[in-house]
This record gives sequence, structure tokens and C-alpha cells, in this order.
Amino acid sequence: MIDPKKILAICKFSKLEYDKRTYNLNTRALIRKYNQEHIHHEVIVDSHVEQRECIRLAKKLLPESTFINTPDLPQTQTDDKDLLVSIGGDEHFKYVIHNSVQGKLLLNVRSDNLKSEGALSTCNRFNLKEMVDQIHSETYLVENWVRLEAHLNDQPIEKAIDTIYVGEKNGTRMSRYVLHFKDRFEEQKSSGLLIVTGAGSTGWFRSAGGRPFPRNARTGKFLAREMYVGTKTGSSMRDGVFHEEETIEIHSLMDDQSIVEIDSIKEYPFKRGDKLKVNVSREFLNVMIFNPEYGKN
Repeated sequence: MIDPKKILAICKFSKLEYDKRTYNLNTRALIRKYNQEHIHHEVIVDSHVEQRECIRLAKKLLPESTFINTPDLPQTQTDDKDLLVSIGGDEHFKYVIHNSVQGKLLLNVRSDNLKSEGALSTCNRFNLKEMVDQIHSETYLVENWVRLEAHLNDQPIEKAIDTIYVGEKNGTRMSRYVLHFKDRFEEQKSSGLLIVTGAGSTGWFRSAGGRPFPRNARTGKFLAREMYVGTKTGSSMRDGVFHEEETIEIHSLMDDQSIVEIDSIKEYPFKRGDKLKVNVSREFLNVMIFNPEYGKN
């Protein structure tokens, strides 16, 4: 059973709170700034109210647990916690994972039901009480989400939760690289290569034309964005699926500022001649999800 005292909740600032801190303005002055910039502040204010209400409810339901704000996470010990609760959106959830002790049980609570898509969350303000009841009664479900392991020039780098981007940092420039997969290789020119887990398949990957797949599927997929095909060049490896024990390899041919970006959080230079290897990791994320059968007879 999870001890409420060993639950750590990490709360995301709303945009209103973030902007107040960034510009050192009170609410009234910030709204004047929004109006000057032709920003519809009503949506921002409503979103702030929604997020604060979710956090207030969480504190009421978990009075013995520890609550911190996002900037405090890197200085906060998480190794003695049994459950890490991210209260925010999907990007905040990824930040929490990358900045805490790995292997912990995780819960993603979508705090903004007005604007946040929350594709990686099954919990929000409206079912939070039931979710806490499930924690106390141990009737919640746990999914094992796949991660991607990467080696840059044979050195391990940060594991990916959802997406690895390979390409030029400047999106207006063409990304050039050689893709090696299943004893085949192909030189490609594109807007960059996306390599994803199931958790990442519903975002950027899907928008680029990829097909989503389950978060616990022990596979990864890759997709070249806006691939260039000319009269002298073609492509037979625009996308593909790789399974456990399989590796994809990318060799950089880029002269400008090219990068390997992990989950839009960690970034590594990927200069000409560099080599990246990606495979399905054997280390999974243990994610608590809402049990839809809870309370049914």
C-alpha cells in the first residue's frame, strides 16, 4: 500500500503565473500587457483558475503528501518517494520524469481541462477523487511504457520517453543523413527524422503522417518528415518499425547546426560524421492509470 507521506506531487505553474514571474508584473499589469500584444487574456485567466482548482483539490485529497512547484524539483529528493504525481500537462509529465529518480511509480494528472490535450493522462480534476480512492484501495492499474535507448558516438545519452528528433536545429534547412536499418542503408534528405515510442506516436509523429500505436508496445517507429524525392533520388525507407533487439543507426551528413533532441527537453550536437544508434530500452516507465472498472458492480 502506498504511504500518503511518500507521495510527491509536482505542480506546474499556469501561464498566468509563469508570465507574472517572467515579467515581474502583477495580474492587472500583465493583463494590460496581454491587451497591448493582442492576446486574449480571458482564456489564460480561465485556464489559470482551472489549474489552481485542480491543485487545491489534490491538496485536500492528499493532505499528508508533499507538494512542490516545478522549479523546485531538481533540488528535491525523490529517491525516498513511492509515487510521483505530475499535476500539469504531458510536457510537464515528461519534465518530471527526466528530472527525478528513475524507476518510480508515476501518475500524470491533467490540470487544465480547458486547453490541455492530455493524451498521456487518464486522470483529471473530475475523476481525481476516484483516483485517490484507487490509490488507497490499491485498485489502480499500472502500465509499463516503453522507452528508447540511444548512443551517440557509442556513448549513452538520455533515454527517450516519447520522441527522438534527428536533424537541423533550424527547421528551414534540409537535414541530410544516412539511415541504416535491417542490413539496408539509404541517404536521405528531409525535414528531420522522428523516432518514437507508443507514448510519442499521438503527437508530432501523427501530425507528420505516422500511425499511432500502443504505449506499452515493445516497439519503436521512425518517420522522415517531408522527405525530398527528386528525379535522381527516391526513398524506400521513409518509415519503419523496429522491435526489441533491433537497432536503427543514423550517420550525420549535416554541416550546419544539427541536433539529436530527446523529448524536446535534452539536446545534443549532431555534427557531420557523428553516429546515433537507437533501440528499444529494457527499462520501462511504471505509469499509474485510472481503473475505469472501479466502483462498478
